[in-house]
Amino acid sequence: MQSEQPILKLYYLDTLGRGEPIRMLLNHAKIPFEDIRSDIHEFEEFKKKIGPKFEFGQVPVIETPDGELFSQSLAIMRLLGKWYGYYPQDPIAAWKVDSLLDGSGDLMEKYWQFAILEFIPDGYTPESAIAERLQEFLGTHLPQYLTVVQDRFKKNGNSKFMVGDTVTLAEFTSAQVAFNYLMNDNNKHGKLMSEVLGRDEFKEIKAYYMNLKDDIFKEYFETHRKTCQHPF
Repeated sequence: MQSEQPILKLYYLDTLGRGEPIRMLLNHAKIPFEDIRSDIHEFEEFKKKIGPKFEFGQVPVIETPDGELFSQSLAIMRLLGKWYGYYPQDPIAAWKVDSLLDGSGDLMEKYWQFAILEFIPDGYTPESAIAERLQEFLGTHLPQYLTVVQDRFKKNGNSKFMVGDTVTLAEFTSAQVAFNYLMNDNNKHGKLMSEVLGRDEFKEIKAYYMNLKDDIFKEYFETHRKTCQHPF
């Protein structure tokens, strides 16, 4: 499916969020694509311009050269994983990958539900309620997630990968959590999250995350990663 010209179009916001693991996957697979971004504050106008391409009224969406459209971020990741060899054929290995995708999505959803209100206020949620949910996230949800994924990583018995002995979708979703949120200086709560990750009890999973940046996805972070103020 490779060619010298972009064979896919990716529609997303000019942020990290759900679009960044798709960008990382296509880059790692050496698949050229057109990265079409909308300013987060101008998305409604962007939708009007693009129109029916967004069947759920949301992004990300990918478009093939023949105009076929695929929506929903995790479904897109699984599709691309099957196209380009990042999704295991073994059912148990596939479950391990899927559960990490879903678990990471659950964690990020818990964060987005309150953090987005500091960026785009809804006009009625008090700051005290947002602060309480942040403390719950830092004190309960994030440590619980890190404990689970670190245990998975250790059980796999490989110093570089979450599932098996090669890059799978698990690496892309792990990089999304780690570098969109936990270790992103442009994330308002990144320092607080990084402090949780920096605890000695999470040293194995932090080492795994750092290897993603310094080795597996080094080329992406050095040459393709776009600095964004917002992780959403």
